[in-house]
Amino acid sequence: MVAQSLRAMPRRAIMADTAPAEADSHTLQALPAELELEEAPRFTPQVVGIGASVGGLQAFTEFLQHMPPDSGMAFVLIQHLAPQQPSYLAELLAAQTAMPVEQVSATTPVAANHVYLIPPNTALTIEQGELRLEPPTAVHGLRLPIDHFFRSLATEQGPRAVGIVLSGTGADGAKGLAAIRAQGGLTFAQDPDSASAPEMPSRAIASDAVEQILTVAAMPAVLQAHARRMPAAPAPPPVVTERPAASLRQIMAILQQTTGHDFSHYKETTLRRRIERRMQMLRLASMETYHARLEDDRIEVEALFQDLLISVTEFFRDPAAFEALAATFIPHLLRNRAASGPVRVWVPGCATGEEAYSLAMLLSEHFDKLDAPPAVQIFATDIDETALTLARRGRYDASIAANVSPDRLARFFLQEGQYYQVSKKLREQCLFSVHNLISDPPFGRMDLIACRNLLIYFDGDLQRRLTPVFHYALAPNGYLFLGAAEHATGVNGEGELFRVIDGAQRIYQRKERLLRPLVDLPWANVGRAGARTSGVTRRTAVTATHGVSTAIERILLRDYTPTAVAIDEQGMIVHLSGRTYPYLLVPAGAPTTNLLALAHPDIQLPLRAAVRAVSQDRTPVVREHLLLSSGNEQIPITLAVRLLDEPDIDTELLLVVLQVTRPQTPLVPSDEIPGMLGSSADVLALELQRTRDTLEAIIREHQEANLDLTAANEELRALNEEMQATNEELQTSKEEIQSINEELQTVNAELSRKIAELDRANADLANLFASAQIPAIFLYPDGRIARFTPQATELFALIESDLGRPLSDLRTLFDCGNLQLLIAHVTVSSVAIQEVVYQPEQQRWWNMQIRPYRTLTGNIDGVVLTFADITALKHAETVLQHANENLEQRVAARTDELAATNEALQAQIAERVLAEQARQQLLQQLVTAQEEERRHIAHELHDQLGQGLTTLILGLKGLRDTFADDDPSADPVTQLQALAVQISQEVRHLAVQLRPSVLDDLGLQLALSNYVDHWSTRAHVAVDLHTSGLDAAPLPLATEATIYRLVQEALTNVFKHAQANEVSVIVECTPTQVRLIVEDDGVGFTVPELWESLGRVDQMGLTGMRERVELLGGGLNIESELGSGTTIFAYIPLPAVTEKGNESGDQSIPR
Repeated sequence: MVAQSLRAMPRRAIMADTAPAEADSHTLQALPAELELEEAPRFTPQVVGIGASVGGLQAFTEFLQHMPPDSGMAFVLIQHLAPQQPSYLAELLAAQTAMPVEQVSATTPVAANHVYLIPPNTALTIEQGELRLEPPTAVHGLRLPIDHFFRSLATEQGPRAVGIVLSGTGADGAKGLAAIRAQGGLTFAQDPDSASAPEMPSRAIASDAVEQILTVAAMPAVLQAHARRMPAAPAPPPVVTERPAASLRQIMAILQQTTGHDFSHYKETTLRRRIERRMQMLRLASMETYHARLEDDRIEVEALFQDLLISVTEFFRDPAAFEALAATFIPHLLRNRAASGPVRVWVPGCATGEEAYSLAMLLSEHFDKLDAPPAVQIFATDIDETALTLARRGRYDASIAANVSPDRLARFFLQEGQYYQVSKKLREQCLFSVHNLISDPPFGRMDLIACRNLLIYFDGDLQRRLTPVFHYALAPNGYLFLGAAEHATGVNGEGELFRVIDGAQRIYQRKERLLRPLVDLPWANVGRAGARTSGVTRRTAVTATHGVSTAIERILLRDYTPTAVAIDEQGMIVHLSGRTYPYLLVPAGAPTTNLLALAHPDIQLPLRAAVRAVSQDRTPVVREHLLLSSGNEQIPITLAVRLLDEPDIDTELLLVVLQVTRPQTPLVPSDEIPGMLGSSADVLALELQRTRDTLEAIIREHQEANLDLTAANEELRALNEEMQATNEELQTSKEEIQSINEELQTVNAELSRKIAELDRANADLANLFASAQIPAIFLYPDGRIARFTPQATELFALIESDLGRPLSDLRTLFDCGNLQLLIAHVTVSSVAIQEVVYQPEQQRWWNMQIRPYRTLTGNIDGVVLTFADITALKHAETVLQHANENLEQRVAARTDELAATNEALQAQIAERVLAEQARQQLLQQLVTAQEEERRHIAHELHDQLGQGLTTLILGLKGLRDTFADDDPSADPVTQLQALAVQISQEVRHLAVQLRPSVLDDLGLQLALSNYVDHWSTRAHVAVDLHTSGLDAAPLPLATEATIYRLVQEALTNVFKHAQANEVSVIVECTPTQVRLIVEDDGVGFTVPELWESLGRVDQMGLTGMRERVELLGGGLNIESELGSGTTIFAYIPLPAVTEKGNESGDQSIPR
């Protein structure tokens, strides 16, 4: 039997073995396959949820490094993050895997071979194949994002879900793994020995929700093997062959034989899913092989049994349902309860007790407000003894704070470290007992039955049988509290048993009926032969017949003997002989062996009357001339009923004999009946008399039955009350004895442990006193000696008989005139005192410490005196004092020398600083003069030589125009004209290279932009130029020119050598320096370790760039690898501003 409740799931996610949850539904059955196909969401890849906390980065990294990028799975990483701090986990993990890594920022469809991360200060869920963000589950305090996501993953993917808990602290993830395992999913935990913080995987393992404990490196291989065994997409339900069905029945038989629990009424899809999961773990291919394994391995039988017990529950699950229960049940109870009777609640399938304690808290919150609150008895039952042990202990981890309010935690729990212990009052209200809802008698006179999300795991037949059981177990007007996917109305026509109080929250109230419903008590039918035996057809061996006499007897019995039926006093068929057709017909509905229900409608009334007459009068009854309609014929039959009182039959039975009396008579058509009325008067009279006799017998039977039923009802009611009272007393006594026994065992174990600890402590103390070389004396609060070490006799005149004497009575062997005052001060203030005393006779120094004696409870119960010999320390102190004085003298002399040396060094440093400043100024002036000379030469080339060349070109053109087109003398002029144009272009280019005029005209920022656009157009390479700070203030001319030259040279090298597709140029100016970064995605090159090795012609440009930067006091660095592009980093310091506002170095020239 399922041990607890599960959260109601959306209809689309409910498996074939889960009942629908709509309020207007009137049948509790599996969803049709067609509806599932229509409503199923689009197929999503298998999702692996991974949770971690402390040490999670290392674990995530190791996992992704071992997971191939094409596994076909999606990975969702849930990490405990600081709410107000940004997370860089995506960037860190992206470098460890080829799969895309992204932090979820909005609703995101899940894709295979992707890694998704939770952002800070959010909760993550998965629904309909999409990752969705929600506000955190708690604004402050304990947050459990891993449990939150794992629960949604279990709901979304069912048996395809995979949950993994890695390194971390706390218990987050344990509940979520339990939810995944309850749905048939796969659960892992990191081996605690390999985790940086082992608490979180250890908690998950302790909760029994982990299937495999692995190192992080081993998990990817196991996941891939599991994924290969899982179907790639939802497959249609397979056609069940006879052999697997037989194996399933045999497995159920082994379970029942070994554990004593019958799982044959579990939904078959649930059973198959659990068995297939065990087969996957054992790598078994067929159910027949697994059946053979169970026959030889009782440990695996127990493992399968534990898998079928779904222990997933929590406090106040579905809070709205508990609020509705408080608003409906408790007011009804306060209005209608008896003055002295206790409130009785039954929680079947209580698992680890959270729901039982939740109801206890709910009732206590309302009853404590009353002047005379009633007693509360909550009977919490389950078949899982392990879960019941945890429930009785009432000790839960800190994760319950997510479902239990702080007020309830403070009121009903005692916090013990990271655990919460249920209060004694709450524990005494709950009685936990092993009880099987299917096979054990129910409790009685219950005010409330809370059976939430238990029925969804049973088939429809068992659900129909249990509904009257709940009605039977409830007191008049009692309440039934079910799960969101369960119903108590409209179940196989039993809707009149309960009225709906709150349909949305599944709260029902028992209806009172004049006649009690038929309660099929399974425990009462153990010895009765059922209509079916677990689907296994039983065959009776037929002995071969030999001899003529045997053959004749068989023919006579088969063809000529009338039909005979032996029944008991309730009308149940015990034996059949002869043909049953057409006397007996099988009605629709549940199979039955009641003769009155199977009899043909034409003979039901006379048969009932005859059976009743024989049972009362004990004489045979014969009814002749009965007509039985069969198709188009009427069959005349004779009915005989008698007692079957043969000597060899020790049970009182009745024998019913049915026999055809004459040939069958065809039915008369309705239009011929008037013509035959006269000739059939005797038949009608006989039929009328027979009807009168039957009615009289029925009336007498009804009257007598009413009297018998009334008496029997009173007797049964009294007997039932007695049995219920006895059962309750036994259950209560059992629980009380178990509780007392558990407490006594705990107390006994604690006392034994304390005694052992006390013995050990005494032994340790005795050995410590015997071996310690420290004088110590223990005093009582009044100053009397409690005990002392042997070395204490060196300081006090002590003998063994001095124990119990006041210390003030003894003579001290050291100088300390105020010892008693010090002891009194420590006793009053509880503050330790330390003092150095001298022993003249032995010339020894002692460090005396007087400390308060503290008990384990923190109380002061005396004083402890300890003495440490510091004579050697005193001698060393004296030597050190002399050495210190000598050292101080030497240090003073050395300090004077160092001061003089320091002054000389400071003077030299000042000179060097001035020299360096002068050198830097000379370098700046050199660069400035160089740039000025370049600009002057560029102007000369452009203004003088350029104008002369322009005049020459115009003159040659005019000379060319004087010649005819076909004049051969014109060719040299044309060639000279082309040469002059080429020289003019080269002069212009040379002028631009020497000093781009655009720097003077537009400034550095626009000059770079123009140059980069021109170069990008000419080289057909995309360039991304980014500048910042250049428009704040003009830079020194040398700096602008150097930056421009560096960009020119870098882009020239890219064009010649890099074969790049994209280039990025970044120029940033700050108050202290200008930084330049040029990066390309070209072929790259190997950068030598030393710049001096850059001696090739094609690398001279890099050397020139470095020299330009170093002239301005800057630096240049190059990073490059073959196939990975090249990045150039350069920085040029800007001159500092003096107090007068001028630059310390003059880099500028007049513009």
